[in-house]
Amino acid sequence: PGATTSARTEVDSVEATQWLFAPRGTRIVGDTDWTADPLGALRPTARGVKQWAFAPSAGEGEADAPTDFDRRLPLALLEKLRALALQWTAGAGDDARAQARALARHLRTDFTYTLDRPPTPRGQPPLLDFLFVHREGHCEFFASAFVALARALGIPARLVAGYRVVEHNGFGGYAVVRAKHAHAWAEAYVPLASDPARSAFEVFDPTPAAPTLVESSDRTAWAFFDYLWTSLVEWYDAVVANPE
Repeated sequence: PGATTSARTEVDSVEATQWLFAPRGTRIVGDTDWTADPLGALRPTARGVKQWAFAPSAGEGEADAPTDFDRRLPLALLEKLRALALQWTAGAGDDARAQARALARHLRTDFTYTLDRPPTPRGQPPLLDFLFVHREGHCEFFASAFVALARALGIPARLVAGYRVVEHNGFGGYAVVRAKHAHAWAEAYVPLASDPARSAFEVFDPTPAAPTLVESSDRTAWAFFDYLWTSLVEWYDAVVANPE
């Protein structure tokens, strides 16, 4: 989330993928044909894709406006969620940006991150159980709670799923993205910090620090063997693609 890039970035997947991943504000470049669904999920049109690249989109339609879907909230949950959201944002006034920051701050400081959350009691909405009872969960609970509370205040918001790029190999100079780096965060449509007269979707990550998402730049023995393995895989792929 919030990743920025100033140049073309090459992506090598260990296995063939059905999805293409790239930060918002970028576009897929190269020979890989792809399609995007209404929710922004990217799919390659060919099978067996292992390499692709992305580059800055140069403002090609990224300042999208919110839709009705970004405002939708079950009426059965609205009253409780709005009361809690107003309590957490007391003092923020009508400033949507300040309200969103207050919601994220309460979730990060007053709740606990865990992958071993107790099961939700039968008949209880999981979101209400998270907010009012157990107050612990993984990133999807935190992101969902933020989105629901923001919408209860009338702030368009949406949940985003992808990966955090936090692991960097100190030998090869590349980033490594593993399954454990999967993450969910949120975007809220708020006034721009640089120009309050204009609004855009901004990233808000309400999840407390998770041990799997700590930034690292390793030059350990493990990182060295990962570098060797990555180099061998690249060499093998190149030989298969160009047997001559």
